[in-house]
Amino acid sequence: MHELQLKMKNSAVLFLFLVLFISACGGKESQQDASLKLEEAFIHYELGMDYYGIGEMDKAVAEWEEAVKLNPDSEARHMLGLAYYSQKNTDGARKEWEYILSKDGKNFMALNNLGNLYKDLKDPDKALDFFSRAVAANPKEAMPFYNMGIVYKEKGDQKLAKEKFLKALELDPQLSIAMFEMGNILWAEGEREQAAPYFKKLAGGEGRKDPGFDPIVAGYSSLGQLYLESGNFDESEKNLKKGIEVQPSNPTLHYSLGNLYEIMEKKEEALKQYKLTLQMDPAFPHVYNGLGNLYAEMGGGHLDEAEGLLLKGMEIDPGLKDHFLDTLGWVYYKQGKLDEAMAKVEEAIGLTPADKKESLSNKRYHLGIIYKAKGDQEKALENFKKAIELYPGGESAKKAKKNLG
Repeated sequence: MHELQLKMKNSAVLFLFLVLFISACGGKESQQDASLKLEEAFIHYELGMDYYGIGEMDKAVAEWEEAVKLNPDSEARHMLGLAYYSQKNTDGARKEWEYILSKDGKNFMALNNLGNLYKDLKDPDKALDFFSRAVAANPKEAMPFYNMGIVYKEKGDQKLAKEKFLKALELDPQLSIAMFEMGNILWAEGEREQAAPYFKKLAGGEGRKDPGFDPIVAGYSSLGQLYLESGNFDESEKNLKKGIEVQPSNPTLHYSLGNLYEIMEKKEEALKQYKLTLQMDPAFPHVYNGLGNLYAEMGGGHLDEAEGLLLKGMEIDPGLKDHFLDTLGWVYYKQGKLDEAMAKVEEAIGLTPADKKESLSNKRYHLGIIYKAKGDQEKALENFKKAIELYPGGESAKKAKKNLG
């Protein structure tokens, strides 16, 4: 704070000096006013940057707004657009960047930022138009290609998404977010062997660290999940533990390790990791489902506790309602409340998107078990078969096959 106060003091002294200097030089009053306004605008811009640097966004915005009033072409306008956008003032951000483009139609930053704005507004056509114009303005910059990849991925065009991510990596081989997306697309397509090298590069430190994204941790976490899915539990555990060595307080890594131990039926070790996750982040929604499922499997006096955890998790993240309902149904099954169990799992299936095949497979397996307990063998077999069809290589499919005999 002392450093900021010193900068403000220096800026004020500079401004006073400029006023005295221009007055002493004489000249036309209009020229003096114009010069003073430009200098004052620059001071407001600098003060805004100082406030921005210490996280005082509202004060930064106030300074930048003053800057553009005094000098409409001030570089403060770009920062003002970013600040408005971070404050969810979409219209304000758009107006600032559109003004910049009205003066310079090939301004790369304004074009790319407007592309991101429309991407977040779920207007893919406008987003792609601005990203394409950004590429035309600066063909050697990787980010517009990466951003186009995200848009195509969200549109379901995986081929074009991969093409854009690869182009981004060609231009910037250390662009870690593009490596991560390439790995995830290949993984989703079932190409685990092709996906793994991208995650290994991230884990090996070949990707550049970006704000809010740690490539090394992301690499180890993804490899842990990838090997878990392929049934290679030893490699999964090794990679998750390496990730924890790098970032011991990362709740996602501890949760993933707990999930692995639960699948390996190492219940006490799973419980330890889930509890660590909860200590690190009490608002981490997935851990409530993990603990709820684990307590359901442990049975006995843990069942009531499991129900409470699942209901709390649903409050924290209603977007995961299908997962919580499925596990809640499993808890009711363990309690012998078969009708309630069936109702919850069926509701969960109805809420699950059709493309979430592994999740649907898990739910169908649970429903099959419930029907089996109710004595409805036909419905049980029907759901076991669906569990296998939906995700043949998954754990639920393997268990469903055993129930088919």
